[in-house]
Amino acid sequence: MMDSLDFLNLVAFLEERYGIKIDSDALTPENFETPTTIVALVERSTET
Repeated sequence: MMDSLDFLNLVAFLEERYGIKIDSDALTPENFETPTTIVALVERSTET
């Protein structure tokens, strides 16, 4: 289980690694439930 600091570190890592900005609206538990949902979030974020 991730705590809030782990969550923020993951978001920062994804943004830096993939050169994206994850909208605050996308910071929902559903988008971070599984690796598959995280990949989908990154893919959606790279499309814009």
